[in-house]
Amino acid sequence: MTGSDQPAPVRGACFFGGQRLLPLVEAFTKEIAGARKAEDIEHIHRMRVASRRLRAALPLFRDCYPEKNFRFWTTEIRKITRALGAARDADVQIAFLKEYLQKQQEPILSHPEIMPVPTKPDHLSVKLVLSHLQIKRNNLQKDIFHALDELEQRHVMDDIQIACQTVLPKHGRRHLRARMHGLPAVASARIGKDLLRLFSYEPWVHNPDAIAEHHAMRISAKKLRYTMEIYSPLYRWKLRKSLARIKKMQELLGDIHDCDVWIDHITLLVMKERNRPHTLHNRHLGKTYGIAPLRHLLINREKRRQWLYRQFVRFWESLQRSGFWNELQITVIAGHKNAFCIHSDVPEFSERQAIQRIAIRVPLLAEHCRSVTGLALRLFDELQDLHQLGVRDRVLLEYAALLHDIGWTSEERGHQRRSAGMILAEEDLPLNVRERGILGLIIRSHGSKVKYMADGFFHLLLNDDQQRVMALAALLRIADGLDYLHQQTVTDLQCTFGTHEVFCNIVAKGDVTIEKRRALTRGDLFTEVFGRDLVIQ
Repeated sequence: MTGSDQPAPVRGACFFGGQRLLPLVEAFTKEIAGARKAEDIEHIHRMRVASRRLRAALPLFRDCYPEKNFRFWTTEIRKITRALGAARDADVQIAFLKEYLQKQQEPILSHPEIMPVPTKPDHLSVKLVLSHLQIKRNNLQKDIFHALDELEQRHVMDDIQIACQTVLPKHGRRHLRARMHGLPAVASARIGKDLLRLFSYEPWVHNPDAIAEHHAMRISAKKLRYTMEIYSPLYRWKLRKSLARIKKMQELLGDIHDCDVWIDHITLLVMKERNRPHTLHNRHLGKTYGIAPLRHLLINREKRRQWLYRQFVRFWESLQRSGFWNELQITVIAGHKNAFCIHSDVPEFSERQAIQRIAIRVPLLAEHCRSVTGLALRLFDELQDLHQLGVRDRVLLEYAALLHDIGWTSEERGHQRRSAGMILAEEDLPLNVRERGILGLIIRSHGSKVKYMADGFFHLLLNDDQQRVMALAALLRIADGLDYLHQQTVTDLQCTFGTHEVFCNIVAKGDVTIEKRRALTRGDLFTEVFGRDLVIQ
């Protein structure tokens, strides 16, 4: 994150961000005139979608712009999104009621010889609801004017456009394209995070009464779709197939939510109408409309909701049967275009040189990182019969130990998360997307609390890779605990196996009581992964 008022240096990620943000700004600004006139509701709809996509895209590239500018832009765009959202919801409701009333006025065909012509209730109550909605919509237009005036007076869109153009150099684009090797891993992690959030609502898919959860699932699907759209140029076929299915699911959940809003609103109106006193004076003045039309509308929305819910469940089950989600997880990690990825295997010597260049960015922690690396590799070798991992896993553990504290630039708190994020986005790291993600997960989990379960990238990995991450993270946690005070007091260790324990005898050049205690505390993941208690002697 840039703490100064000056923009960050132009990097591949910023170049990509500018390319993706500029069309969104243009899509928003070209709808302003139409939104002010309010003659066509589609202007409001398109502007609302553009504002939401802007809000989804800006956080993905916050490191490329001054932090205070990012916060200001986000706040201002959120204001206009809310104003547009309220107006769009009212437009949709008004359009539905007009269509509903028009259908109710259509004649009912029947055969008098067989059965009488059914009668329809008058719809004065529904017309009154429509009238109230139209008044509300007119008032909401004032909010849109105010929000747009404020946006233009503060030059929000102009500033974003200038910032995007600043990071788009007139020459050297091929060089910048070659510097985008960190983008695929970042894209995978962020799509994986949104996918994880979506799947957190899976337990409520088959519960028709989980109204709040279905609405939250719709929001999660929308965020996932927007994130995938932002990063789609990095992938083969631009994720078109996956985006089409996510969009359909979002639309089904959106239609279900619209019905839920109507059901709640009409139910409240019916209750008010039932409790309102009815007098002869009111009836003669035409102020009594009755609840029969409202009940008719309520039944209509309830049936529609039931039908939409069945469609959604069938669609969800079809996605699972076809293996769509598994295919998407594989695509997110391995489906990037070759132009944005490491083309061939890089010699290990070159890898190590790159790792060393990254590690020396925090020189004050160099001795600590080297000590932790030695202890982690010693643990790996001593416990080979237990974890049965391969040579490449040992190399990844070494890299993770050397880089586990590179995020400790300003303060200790949160440095594990910062370190993992830096590994994903690093442009000079010659590792593929999968190994970057594994490295980041190992590093993120080396602190006092295990964080991998909350990481979207972890849930994109196959089961074998997930187990690999947990095993290597368990070893790094212990090694980091043995040098907790950064004094390199522990110099060596040896491990032996008991029936239900692993005994580690350490060699030290001083009192290591605190280090032992810390290592044992961080041995919780070791016990979880290997099913053995850790004993440090």
